Amino acid sequence: MQHDEIDIKAPIVDLYYPDENSRNKMKKRRADLMELPQDYISNLELERVSGIICNHYQFNTLKMFEEMCDDVNIITYRQDILEDFLNIPKLAATVQKIINIMVENDRTNVYNFSSPDSFRMLDEAITAFQAYVDCMEIMHDFYKQNKPLIKSAGIIKLFEYFEDGYDDKNFRSLKGDLDELKTAVQNRIRSVTVAINLNENLVPVGAGIVDYS
Repeated sequence: MQHDEIDIKAPIVDLYYPDENSRNKMKKRRADLMELPQDYISNLELERVSGIICNHYQFNTLKMFEEMCDDVNIITYRQDILEDFLNIPKLAATVQKIINIMVENDRTNVYNFSSPDSFRMLDEAITAFQAYVDCMEIMHDFYKQNKPLIKSAGIIKLFEYFEDGYDDKNFRSLKGDLDELKTAVQNRIRSVTVAINLNENLVPVGAGIVDYS
């Protein structure tokens, strides 16, 4: 496995480093470590372990293992987050649920649906935006019920990020527009007239929606 790329894009909410300064120190420390013998990676079977933990992002997971952090503040930050996951059993399940929704939603790629030109694309766009709304509401409901139990700075930052989005007027507007659009599609569109273009051999070569009611 190659180890020549040392930069990791900073996440929106970082559960691994408490601040940007800590992350920048990590980059320098990782560069320094790469100049040293790397046999500890195979001796500790870090490649295999990283693949078991996160197969889809094995390379980034391995880079985290290679860091060999000895910064007390960073270690404490991570330990506090881990304690929240241990002390609040439903926290892990909720975060995993959000990740699953986001991954599935990413497969349809909401950014391609700004101007849907078919009912199929419109339905996919509605589904994609609904997934975003669902994530915001799941995180909001969990935080509302469990806020007194959350102690770590990292998990608080995670939920506050979602809360900022949930309280934003644009989110409320999106949610309202989405509900109206779903109602319109489900209850008002009863029939569709489709025009089919045929070639000289009466073989369909194209189709388009000409009317709906």
